[in-house]
Amino acid sequence: MCRRGLRGSLAFIVFGMGILAATAARAQTGAIVGRVTDAKTGAPIAAAGVEEQKTGIWVSTDNDGNYRHEFPPGSYRLRVVGAFYEAKEIDVTVNQN
Repeated sequence: MCRRGLRGSLAFIVFGMGILAATAARAQTGAIVGRVTDAKTGAPIAAAGVEEQKTGIWVSTDNDGNYRHEFPPGSYRLRVVGAFYEAKEIDVTVNQN
């Protein structure tokens, strides 16, 4: 098995942000859905961590590099980290409508 001597680059893709239907029992939340891939090869990165910086809430990507975060409307900064990759940050906004 070959390991890279240099740290690679992450491609951080946010597929979309939308508001989920609110129920009477739950507050309205938005979904940030995306995919983490290798910037050079486009290969998905499994088990990368995607953390919201203010709250410290994080999720891990699945085997296809996909993730989903749910938050109330507002502005957020996501940070993605993966083994042998440099961390990358992106600002996102979850809209009310």
